[in-house]
Amino acid sequence: MVKGKTPRVQWGRLFLDWRILEGAIIYVKTFGYKNLTVVNKWFISSIQSFNNVAFIALMKFTSYAETLGLSTLLYLTRSFAWSDPRDHLISLFGLARDIDQDGLLFQADYKVPFVELFKHFVIWDIFEKRSLECFSSGCDQQVTSPSWVPDFTSWNEHPAKPRDQIDFKATRDSELCATLSEDGMILSLVGKLLDEVTVLGPMYPITPFEEPDYKLDTTQGTVESLQSLYELRYRQETIWSRECKALALKGSDSLSFQRLDGFCRSMLWDTYIQGYEIGSTALLTQFETLIDCLATPLDERDLDWFSRFDGIVPKVVTDLPTFSNGRHLSETQNGRLGSMPKGTKVGDKICILYGGNLPYVIRPCGEGKYTLVGDCYVNGLMYGEAMDMDEIKTETIHLI
Repeated sequence: MVKGKTPRVQWGRLFLDWRILEGAIIYVKTFGYKNLTVVNKWFISSIQSFNNVAFIALMKFTSYAETLGLSTLLYLTRSFAWSDPRDHLISLFGLARDIDQDGLLFQADYKVPFVELFKHFVIWDIFEKRSLECFSSGCDQQVTSPSWVPDFTSWNEHPAKPRDQIDFKATRDSELCATLSEDGMILSLVGKLLDEVTVLGPMYPITPFEEPDYKLDTTQGTVESLQSLYELRYRQETIWSRECKALALKGSDSLSFQRLDGFCRSMLWDTYIQGYEIGSTALLTQFETLIDCLATPLDERDLDWFSRFDGIVPKVVTDLPTFSNGRHLSETQNGRLGSMPKGTKVGDKICILYGGNLPYVIRPCGEGKYTLVGDCYVNGLMYGEAMDMDEIKTETIHLI
């Protein structure tokens, strides 16, 4: 679709010019939602499909695709549906800027099981590209061995930016040092064990379309039905905001500047907001106002509330759910606030792996081995601070 001059879509014996389909879907995306009469899980799926078509249009009519590597493309297309999971990876070979298909260590081979194919990709990413981007794929980690291969058949609905577009340097310019066991199951990486998760907050609430046959009563109209649905979500968001602030307060009546700074950084992942310096009093005031507004019950949101909410920079409002979705606010054994991935449990360890830009959550599983849970944000560990902690020894971390 991206590189073809006249791509077509086939339904049975029917063919349709891709440009006609693209135009129709973008029109519906722009103007058609108000005419929908059924609101269910498939409604949300349709919205995602429309967004995917818009993404393909962007790739097709700009040079955007030429700037992206394979890992980033996998992240950006993680919500796409595939008739065969292997298509997800193989279809991107011709688009990725860092792929030399003649010298590629793994090939477009449909005889290889998809789990094995993606394992080959991860090995290529680590040992050929010297990168740990594959650990930040936007997909859930495998629940079976090896945990260091993401489950590319699922995605965790975490919409934040690809990690190569966020300027963290948790291990500065250290060199990645990795080895693979002979059976290809144990990945050993050099790094440091730094901390442990001791308090885990709730995950950001999402619109509850859990069952395929879930429907809202649309007898009052689609707009009213959607309003009821989002009122439920706002109430859940109120509870979430209160619990997150309670975690940050840690029994105190108010947040110190340092604690508020860690709270803000963990929730927004140090994202750049024009006109506001990261860690500045002005940004922290905006963030604290937003948390207080979200924690206010719906029936208490008066004119004063709307005035305060309208004074918040829109990017702060949108970035909070962007970087909180699929994540837990947490506190570590050493008192650091952070943002942990889906699946994290109290007792999980936090480490850095040399060559990686982020800290990672790993889970002890006996005999000096660990399973990978995912990447994380930990205040005070994002810009190489751990590299100066001489009291913490470098060791080899074995992932299974």
